[in-house]
Amino acid sequence: METNEKKIVTEKVNEISTKSKLTFWGFIKKHPTFTTIIVALLSIGAVILYKDASHAKWQKEMTEKASNQLFNTQEDLIKLVSKPLVWNIRAEMLRNNMEQVSILMTDMVRDNTIQYVHLIDTNGLVLLSTNKKLEGQIITNEFDSSLLKTTEPTTLVIENIVQVAAPVMGVDRQLGVLILGYQPTILVLE
Repeated sequence: METNEKKIVTEKVNEISTKSKLTFWGFIKKHPTFTTIIVALLSIGAVILYKDASHAKWQKEMTEKASNQLFNTQEDLIKLVSKPLVWNIRAEMLRNNMEQVSILMTDMVRDNTIQYVHLIDTNGLVLLSTNKKLEGQIITNEFDSSLLKTTEPTTLVIENIVQVAAPVMGVDRQLGVLILGYQPTILVLE
């Protein structure tokens, strides 16, 4: 008895699953226009999602490229600005007019692009600085010592501050190094 009941139940389950399979495919065969519209809408949705993702990726890549280009341009410009400033400082140092050098350095930090300016001799002694607390002190921890021996304008990034070191050359020897610190402009897309 039990085996007959099991057979009947199994046959009914198989019959129901066969009908449900037939009804799904039957529905598709019965309504081809509706099925085509649904498939088309799903395809359009997939294309829109793909395009949106690829646009976001492209936008991120372009933002990175623009940021790098902006950083490089700012770095080149600050190096370019440092050369005539060094020439002017050199001329005033040779005349022993350190007050004029101090005025030049103070003017450089007024527009808030340049954070600080230090004039350091070759031994690491701060001759002049926009931070008056540093004047007369030997500083080695705040700057990379390789900046003191530079022979041309050099840049170094330390804690989101770009430091530009430009040598101040005398007639027969190096008088010191001018160090400019600035915070680069960051490109932000909104």
